[in-house]
Amino acid sequence: MMNLIQLDFQQAKAKHLQFKNRLRSILSGDEIYTENQVLSQYECPVGQWIYQKVLIDYAHIQEVVDLEKIHADMHIIARRLFTLYKNGAVSEARKGLNEMEEVADRIM
Repeated sequence: MMNLIQLDFQQAKAKHLQFKNRLRSILSGDEIYTENQVLSQYECPVGQWIYQKVLIDYAHIQEVVDLEKIHADMHIIARRLFTLYKNGAVSEARKGLNEMEEVADRIM
């Protein structure tokens, strides 16, 4: 059982790193990512995985609760940076990626 939990946490870390990298790509103008997947913590692939599997299976584990909080925090930042980007404040949005890095590092 513990190995499955460890595997799920490793997947969570990888998925959040992927999300962070996709946001970086969006802010660099390199990748199209649906607006809902950036703005909604529930509609992004990581969120779907967290809310449809991880919380169902492991909500009793504090680290899972912490993971969901980090995920929500990442989306709060992502929404702000995406709004800056869409409003033409591209360099300011890109500078905000440092804040995203700090939150994402909490996963590690």
